[in-house]
Amino acid sequence: MLRDNRIAVAAVEFLAVHSAIGGLSSWTLSLPLPEQLTYRLVIKNGDALMPCRNKAPPVDFVFRVADGWRVLMAMVQERFESKLPGQWSTDFAVMLKGSKGSAQNEFVRLCQGPEAFRAQLQTVWHTARLTSEGQAGFVLMLFVYVPKAEQPITMRRPTATRIKEQMPRVASHLQQHGVPTGGGTHTHHTACARHFGRLGRLAFHPPDQDMADMDHLDE
Repeated sequence: MLRDNRIAVAAVEFLAVHSAIGGLSSWTLSLPLPEQLTYRLVIKNGDALMPCRNKAPPVDFVFRVADGWRVLMAMVQERFESKLPGQWSTDFAVMLKGSKGSAQNEFVRLCQGPEAFRAQLQTVWHTARLTSEGQAGFVLMLFVYVPKAEQPITMRRPTATRIKEQMPRVASHLQQHGVPTGGGTHTHHTACARHFGRLGRLAFHPPDQDMADMDHLDE
């Protein structure tokens, strides 16, 4: 009888301990979204969801959740301009890192509507409890992507050098065949000579309308 009582007491104590742990876990899960969150703004050089490098050092700032999306975007622009003056554009993609382990191709766009924006913050906030640091060291990561500038199409240096080397030979060949020469015509035939490899393969025809237009370039 005494043994049965001890077992019963032990069982009650076991349930009490695990109920307390369960209650604590439930309380942790239901932590409300705080009034303020720490944000870290990272400026990337490239396209959203694609691997790319930082364009400027990250910057941290504190944001009041109640102020909403518009105020947050104004703060993002202000911090961006502090790093890259005069380069901000409303067309830049602003992405949010949903969890600590998210890769760049898993980032999501920052929601704009008041309800969607708050719901997105709550989701990221509650996901943070699963990390080793938990919600205590939570920092919300924002990424602004600045597209790379398109490189102008230019003539490669080796090609320009080879054309320059051929120009005297082309000028002499053109004079022998009585073809008018000048800057535009000369460069055109030089490029053709480089392309075909041998001057002997060039065929010179009477000037047509295209050549007449090029003559105006020589003037």
